Amino acid sequence: MGGIKYGGSIKGGSSMGGSDMSGSESLARRDAFFWYCQMDKATTLAALDSGILTKEQAQHVANAIQEVIVRGDGEASGPNDQNDSSQPRPTDYLEVQAMLREAGGPETSRMHSGRSRQCMLATLHRCFLRDRFLMIFESLLDVRKQMLSLGITYAETLVPAYTNGVQAQPVTMGHLLCGYESALQRTSQRMIEAYNRLNQSPLGSAALATTRFPVNRDHLATLLGFDGCVENAFDAAQIAIVDVGAETAHHASLAALSLSTFIQDIHAQFHHARPWVLLDNSRPHGSSSQDTASQDAASEYTASQGTSQQENQPARSDGLLSPSTLMPQKRNPVVLNRARLAASKVLGASFTASLVGHNVNSGMTDYKRFDAAQTLEETKVLLHEVSDILDAFRVDEDAA
Repeated sequence: MGGIKYGGSIKGGSSMGGSDMSGSESLARRDAFFWYCQMDKATTLAALDSGILTKEQAQHVANAIQEVIVRGDGEASGPNDQNDSSQPRPTDYLEVQAMLREAGGPETSRMHSGRSRQCMLATLHRCFLRDRFLMIFESLLDVRKQMLSLGITYAETLVPAYTNGVQAQPVTMGHLLCGYESALQRTSQRMIEAYNRLNQSPLGSAALATTRFPVNRDHLATLLGFDGCVENAFDAAQIAIVDVGAETAHHASLAALSLSTFIQDIHAQFHHARPWVLLDNSRPHGSSSQDTASQDAASEYTASQGTSQQENQPARSDGLLSPSTLMPQKRNPVVLNRARLAASKVLGASFTASLVGHNVNSGMTDYKRFDAAQTLEETKVLLHEVSDILDAFRVDEDAA
């Protein structure tokens, strides 16, 4: 690769950003500007490797890219410069390209040979989806672990199970929790399969049918952390955005469907005068035996109803339960309300991700928004709320 330098570090065949979320960039900073600059880095190296750029030209372009990154990050580019967080972070590549020309002159445009904003936008979609997909997959695994842990804790705790909204058969709470986890396991398996289709690179496919420039698309894919390329250029730049985005959003919606059932099953208990499923975040889960946990949870609930020495103290929301201003005995399970709404927003965003691609000519901008990525953002919120619910999950065996 000739040792081309970006900001002092030599980049060779390693992934530039790729699917590794352990770096210093938060998800918020891995925005369109970040990924366009990563594409420019990768394209410069690939153009050098294929002979589109000489070593001197590639180094000149690399220096310009680094200057653009420094400006966009609001960092000082020299000892006499001041940090400026007001510097722009463009979301349109035309603006990034203008910054490059300002930093390095018109010759920086040679790096763009064989590319199009069309294939870059398609790549940006996948980078956005990949970051969020991996994040919610990890969160989903954590939720499944929480459910299995609770399943062990309540492996012998008898509770009523319901059909048609009526108590039907006594089962263990562990059995029910493992049932929810089993549904989420299927979603996890589907997500693994979908990731293999998601993590394919469109970069270098140009707008419709590639170009005569010797762009090494496999090299570009490797540099950006993809497993391979979308082979057909028309599909890569224009078609796959629709179905890959819709598929990714759909798997998130399946998780939301399973979790909304779990949320509602808990919420139904709060219809009773003495619910047997309680939410208690006063101490870490698993810090004592199951019997003690159940007794403590029942005591906490009784106290929250205003029947202890705490009844004269003002009630406060703990993020899980919120008091009523009119009825002091009430504790509203607001975390369940938030989680249920989050699940609905996931389903709505998922439907939007499919609908914008319906009945639209290829190459139009309707389906080139970021509705699928927004679905995954909503899913992050849902999984966070469900994790809080599971952390606070307790069972009052006597009430059950």
